[in-house]
Amino acid sequence: MKYLINLSTHNHKFWSPKQLEDSKLYGEIIDCYPDEIDGNMNTNDIYKLALKKVNKIIQKYKDSEITILVEANYIYSYYVVNELKKNNIKAVWPYGKRLERDYNPTLDIRMTEKKFVFEKYIEY
Repeated sequence: MKYLINLSTHNHKFWSPKQLEDSKLYGEIIDCYPDEIDGNMNTNDIYKLALKKVNKIIQKYKDSEITILVEANYIYSYYVVNELKKNNIKAVWPYGKRLERDYNPTLDIRMTEKKFVFEKYIEY
């Protein structure tokens, strides 16, 4: 079986039709949220979390072909991708444009509307 493990905080149910279509190349999408990074953690703490997450994914999907979509805290993502590469597991990142629009519904409130427009996957 083939799987695209979505290691991000963006549930695939909210992805665009294009991103869902392009994801079919990698298999069934499984949402797998990254660990929370506490501001008091040091680099070694983050590395340990990333290593634990990668090992858990590898163990769970050891008999499958997997690709991991990695989009999380930069340091965490760095360690995750490095561990995936060591294990010959493909990692991808969703490339696209982020559109923002600022508006003021009232004089004392400023809001920003954000939209991600997926274009393609890029392999790490």
